[in-house]
Amino acid sequence: MFSAFLKKQDHCPTDADLVRKLREYEAQLKAISETNAVVEFEPDGTILEANENFLRTVGYTMDEIRGQHHRIFVTPEYAASQDYSHFWQDLAEGKNFGGEFQRVTKDGRVIWLEGQYNALRDESGRVFKVVKYANDITQRMESMELAKRINAELVACAEELRASAEDLIQNSEKTAKTSEQSLAHVGEVTQFTNSVASSTDQMSSAIQEIANSANELSERMGQVVAGAKRTSELMEALRSANQEISRVSETISDIADQTNLLALNATIEAASAGEAGLGFAVVASEVKDLARETMQATEQINTQVKGVHQRSEDVAEAIEEIATVIEAVNSLSSTLSSAVHEQSATTKEITSAVSEAAAGARSISSDITMVAEASSAANHTSRGVLEASNQLYELARQL
Repeated sequence: MFSAFLKKQDHCPTDADLVRKLREYEAQLKAISETNAVVEFEPDGTILEANENFLRTVGYTMDEIRGQHHRIFVTPEYAASQDYSHFWQDLAEGKNFGGEFQRVTKDGRVIWLEGQYNALRDESGRVFKVVKYANDITQRMESMELAKRINAELVACAEELRASAEDLIQNSEKTAKTSEQSLAHVGEVTQFTNSVASSTDQMSSAIQEIANSANELSERMGQVVAGAKRTSELMEALRSANQEISRVSETISDIADQTNLLALNATIEAASAGEAGLGFAVVASEVKDLARETMQATEQINTQVKGVHQRSEDVAEAIEEIATVIEAVNSLSSTLSSAVHEQSATTKEITSAVSEAAAGARSISSDITMVAEASSAANHTSRGVLEASNQLYELARQL
């Protein structure tokens, strides 16, 4: 350390100069010792002396370290390494080292020292001592290490945030696309349900008209059935009247027969009376002719009555058949009316269901629109997050 001072000078200093220089050096050394950790070693690394700052930093007393090798201040792994051997070989050869050094205290705690290893030479140039001046920078190094960890975590978080933002953007874009497709499908469904509802309304109106017509037909058929029954009753009365006419015709025929018989007897009696019975014979002949004409008219009446009776029977049978058919038609009309009413009710239910479906489709359309808007907002936000994460990532890298 004092080699520069001990070298020959261009001029010869006085004793006073030497004393002054020595005092200056002593003051400098004292100041350095008070503010720095100072330790002295043999060229092979054996500890000679250390000041209080150094002892306080490593946690040892002077008696505990004097005569020990420097390796007690380093980790076993580093002490066994080639780098450590070369370190002391270089110092012994006069090479100085400065920088930040990791060391270990008495209790095993890792500390960091920033300092300078100085190899001191004697007048012959041989290294006789190594002096280290250092400052404890453990807190600074720990802060830097913490900052590095925080920075690494910050970078990782920024990368994760950026990846999440990119995923969120992709998902929001997919959601928006799906929402658009769903909205189009819902629009088609809404249009279809509206069309079905309109068609169902028209069908409901048509069915209602059919129902009204069926009801009117049923009422008309009821009137026809009543008329047919009335006609059947009249035909029955006509049949009875024909039977009465037949009986009257038979009575008239019997009377005509008896009149004819009486006329015959009168003719016989008139012939027996001779001239006295000629007038009576004329009357008897006229009565006989009248009886004959009556018989002929009666026979014609019977023939006509039989024809009317036969036609009445045929008409009655036809009316009965018509009444049967009308009854069947009336029954079918009633069934049709009931079915139409049921169909009308079903159609109304379908119309109601389709209306509800249309309303639901409109509601879904509204919801999907809201989802699409939210997705768009999320996409915008995600892009903002992505931009912020990129800025954060760049800032973390700069740190």
